[in-house]
Amino acid sequence: MNEIPDTIQVLHVDDEPNFADMTATFLEREDERFAVETATSASAGTEQLEQNRFDCVISDYDMPNQNGIEFLKSVREQYPELPFILFTGKGSEEVASDAISAGVTDYLQKEGGTDQYTVLANRITNAVEHQRTRERVERSEQRLREIVDSLPHLLYVLDENGNYLLVNEALAAFHDSTVDDIEGSNITEVLDESAATQFQQFIGDTLETGTTKRAPEVEVSDPDGETHVFEPRLQPYEFGDVDDRTVLGIAADVTERKRYERRLATLNETTPELMAAETRTGVAEIGVEAAADVLGLEASGIHLYDEQNGLVPVAQTDAGHALVGDPPTFTGEDSIAWRVYEQGEPLAIEDVHDNPDIYNPNSPVRSELILPLGEAGVLIASSPTAATFDDEDSVLVEILASNITAALEQVERTAEIRAREAELERQNERLEEFASVVSHDLRNPLQVAQGRLELLKKDCETEQVAPIERALDRMDVLIEDILTLAHEGVRVNEMEAVALREVCDACWQHVETAEATLEITTDKTIRADRSRLQQLIENLVRNAVEHGSDDVTVTVGDLDSGFYVADDGRGIPADERESVFDAGYSTADDGTGFGLSIVKQVADAHGWTITVTESEAGGARFEITGTEQA
Repeated sequence: MNEIPDTIQVLHVDDEPNFADMTATFLEREDERFAVETATSASAGTEQLEQNRFDCVISDYDMPNQNGIEFLKSVREQYPELPFILFTGKGSEEVASDAISAGVTDYLQKEGGTDQYTVLANRITNAVEHQRTRERVERSEQRLREIVDSLPHLLYVLDENGNYLLVNEALAAFHDSTVDDIEGSNITEVLDESAATQFQQFIGDTLETGTTKRAPEVEVSDPDGETHVFEPRLQPYEFGDVDDRTVLGIAADVTERKRYERRLATLNETTPELMAAETRTGVAEIGVEAAADVLGLEASGIHLYDEQNGLVPVAQTDAGHALVGDPPTFTGEDSIAWRVYEQGEPLAIEDVHDNPDIYNPNSPVRSELILPLGEAGVLIASSPTAATFDDEDSVLVEILASNITAALEQVERTAEIRAREAELERQNERLEEFASVVSHDLRNPLQVAQGRLELLKKDCETEQVAPIERALDRMDVLIEDILTLAHEGVRVNEMEAVALREVCDACWQHVETAEATLEITTDKTIRADRSRLQQLIENLVRNAVEHGSDDVTVTVGDLDSGFYVADDGRGIPADERESVFDAGYSTADDGTGFGLSIVKQVADAHGWTITVTESEAGGARFEITGTEQA
């Protein structure tokens, strides 16, 4: 089976470039598989589609020259199956109705806040994976078609009167006759009246046009009275010394293919139901029902993996329970189902009684199909008859297993998204509380200090005023940045090339460093929000000074994918390193507990990773990785 590609190529078309870029940034952070390209007009989006391959298109509605619906219609002409999501600020029933009529995949109205990007990312993932599932089914269908078409077909040569001049063994075997008996006879003697009439018409059309003709399907009954469907193809043919005009015909028996197509079409109808299930158990129950009703695998069940218990039965058909009773839980190497799960390869067993050392010889089960469901579990189909499952069953049940696996993965992803949304909500509540503390307890005293300073400037002239004024201004900027961070979460402003040495020198001037020393061993320039980066470094320097000795040494140096800030202070105990970034964490009596929390928020806002470890001197070392070098 083909694996789902790791990346999801997305084209976002919006005439607001800043919004398009911001949406791309949020989407790529929501799911590392996303690679988002942007275009600022429908025409630019069309050019992108002609030059590159995309898995999904997102488009605004209200755009100049060509709106989102018109763009959708043009895309559908060239790419009828490409997922297309209308992501627009203009919401109305008319727009939604027009979008649906034009073949839109999904419709989402723009809203405030960042939660909309989580919803958008989920819609994109669902649309792309649904399309990929459908493509995988189509590829499987094509593979089976090739297998069917490669089988021996019926071959014959007929004259213009319908007399068999030559037939092959396959044709003779189908009619339960011999080559000698059929050659020399007429189609009216071999076929029933309806089929013979059709063939005589095919012969006349082929000879009249002088070209190869694929005739419409024709139904032919075998000697047992069973009706077969054939697809004949005839072409003009010169046969030996025969004076009459003749045709060469090849007829493919497509009876099984037609039955397969009906089963496959019915199987495809269950895919939306699988993808709509909200729980693992719900997916499993729909899966075994489809196995029984659509594929005829009446005795089937699904076991899902549980960390504590192994492969636990969660769904079983009534026929399956009647055959094997209550299914066991599989836990070890002595279980065939467990080995299939670990190896990830399907297994077909024609007769379990052929292996008494492995299987229970008294088991009512004779043949089995066991298919892995990715990392989720296994699907088991059983039969009391040996060699029950043919190749067609194996292919179709693999398609079903693939669809079940995709549905189980979607349930897991949805649960993770909901858990993440809940965690984000808790974080937002803490940030609001933090913003309230900053706004009330810091800004009010700061405004008093600024007012008093203005009075002091009028009353006397002293060189001490300017440093105080700069410090108060810096505090005002810091408070504003902190409030912005608290309200906006993982949002950054303008990204630019920032020299680390320059920022570190500036930060050192704004922190009370006593007798501390700063050593800068990096000349790296990275892309960052300068103000936020300065916040990060200032807080790390302040943390080192406040928790170290008066003569602590702070070092800023290079990493392969970022930089570090280290000190030679007393360090952070290993069992506390995971907690240092929590809001409110502090080991100092006068500490606010927000300094390192702000550091973590700034790193997250840039998409960086920050970790804490021990420095070479035994102090704390904060490593920031994932930066982009300018």
